[in-house]
Amino acid sequence: MKGIKPIYRAKILAELKNGKGHSAADIAGLVHCARRTASFVLQTMHADGLIYISSYIRHNQMGRSTVYFRMGPGVDVKKPKTMSVSERVRKSRRLRSPEAKDFQQARINQLRRKIKIDPLTAAFFGVTK
Repeated sequence: MKGIKPIYRAKILAELKNGKGHSAADIAGLVHCARRTASFVLQTMHADGLIYISSYIRHNQMGRSTVYFRMGPGVDVKKPKTMSVSERVRKSRRLRSPEAKDFQQARINQLRRKIKIDPLTAAFFGVTK
């Protein structure tokens, strides 16, 4: 296990021995390390066969899921189908409230708006874009 501090590996293995699945965010909080470090260590341990993917839990309506790991040589759970970017955008637009849609349209209209300059002001200060 190249590049992993032994203290992190030992702490993570101790946390995963209780049989409950943990995500990278859970491990980062329990071991007191960065989330990125915990994710890297978990992926490395998974590649070495020390842990397996026990479940994927969807945590929001947009189809994103979190990976949970468990200790041992188990069989990885099949990854759920992911949504494409266009599907996610369509779904988020459907879920928006009417007020949010009106606000978005007002922003678009404001960007299209052409500023009119008073002729007297243009005569004094010149026309600028």
